[in-house]
Amino acid sequence: GRLGEQPSHPELLDHLAAELIRENWQLKPIHRLIVNSATYRQSTQHPEFDDFHTIDPLNRYYWRGETRRLQAEQIRDAILAVSGQLDDRGGGPGVLPDVPKRSIYTRVMRNSPDELMESFDLPLFFSSNSSRNTTTTPVQSLLLINSELMLAHARRLASDVRRGDQDLSSSVVEVWSRVFGREPSTDEIQQSLKFIRDQSDRLALLQSTQQSSIIETAKLPYRDGQAVRFEIEDPNLQLFVKHHDSLNVGNFTVETFFQLRSIDQGASVRTLVAKWNADRQAPGWSLGVTGKGSRRKPHTLVLQMSGDLAGGGFDNRAIFSDQHVEINKPYYAAASVTLATDTQGGTVAFYLKDLSNDDEPLLIASMDHDIKGGLSNAFPLSFGAVGEQAKHPFDGLVDDVRIVSHALGEDQLLYAAEKEVRGTIGFWRFESDPGVMRSSVGEDLRIEARGRSIVELAPADAAFVDYCHALLNSNEFLYVH
Repeated sequence: GRLGEQPSHPELLDHLAAELIRENWQLKPIHRLIVNSATYRQSTQHPEFDDFHTIDPLNRYYWRGETRRLQAEQIRDAILAVSGQLDDRGGGPGVLPDVPKRSIYTRVMRNSPDELMESFDLPLFFSSNSSRNTTTTPVQSLLLINSELMLAHARRLASDVRRGDQDLSSSVVEVWSRVFGREPSTDEIQQSLKFIRDQSDRLALLQSTQQSSIIETAKLPYRDGQAVRFEIEDPNLQLFVKHHDSLNVGNFTVETFFQLRSIDQGASVRTLVAKWNADRQAPGWSLGVTGKGSRRKPHTLVLQMSGDLAGGGFDNRAIFSDQHVEINKPYYAAASVTLATDTQGGTVAFYLKDLSNDDEPLLIASMDHDIKGGLSNAFPLSFGAVGEQAKHPFDGLVDDVRIVSHALGEDQLLYAAEKEVRGTIGFWRFESDPGVMRSSVGEDLRIEARGRSIVELAPADAAFVDYCHALLNSNEFLYVH
């Protein structure tokens, strides 16, 4: 064109144009040629930097490399790669952002973007972009430093590198080499060791007030804060609250936010919350989503109760909502239970709301039953499975869970207004305030964790996690020099 300035390297443009034609107009060979060239792979440093910078301060003649930040997808992939999580197999369907597959396979949801990639200028994919923005904002620093997601990546990196028989200096060299792709200098090793030891001393002083159990969390789409992730392929995470008399109720309401990742191919239920041991002859209850082989209807909310019948005797009842639950959609769900009496049948009011669509109404279904009581037991309250044996495990994300000691109406639900209601027994939000494992109501209803959770992280190990976290926040990791 006539409006632009003259090219700095016209012969190079001619050569690349000829190569493009020779490669039958395929762009990938040209990209490969460029990125493998000695010019493209230059360092930003140069032995004659001062003299050359005086002659060509804008680097029009490519005498050195340009400092450039990794793009959004590259940052995510790099974090997953160095922490040993990246699944780099090609092909297959798209995945949700918290699945550790390459970013090219992640689904892009406009109304619920991935926070990490969005903060680093991921384009909006509903229109073409000729170039990407590269901004520097406080949100980026705050997310990298304070995000529970980044802390989880740092823990994975630390656990992948730190081995019991390895001295600290060797661990520092290994993690430095993994993150930066180079060996640390003697001075860098000494500074790293000093940071870890000083941080370990600080954490030892705070150990009495620090939360000792840490569970991996993720973000539920269309919700603020964090949720607990349960994986069916690795059903080792068990969360439960030890039995407390307050958890044995008559009429009650159980509420939660969740996202289902899969259903059982048989008739088994994916459990959200339960106070039961899955024995049909034992008292208790469980809320979950039916499997593909359900005798009533697959993909639907179901409340199972084992208790005394209004007509006499004891039996198990599966009460189906007939409300369809889709995989990979975020929902609010509640079951408001009114027990039967000798003269009147009981009801369960099911509430279900698709959080991804504001235009969708809150679905309500009222189902009859004949359980009049006898639900009390000494079993723990469990999340994402039934009982301490983790039967009927959940696959997906579970967020706020609230249990109330009476049947709530629509205007009192957690979805309608996140406020305290009379009779709340326990409310677990999985947030740092008042604590991931604590209930905001009921001091005795603390969650205990088994399996994948990191329990009693020693100050020295926690300090090494903080060191890994600092490396993942560093300029050298996020920028190409």
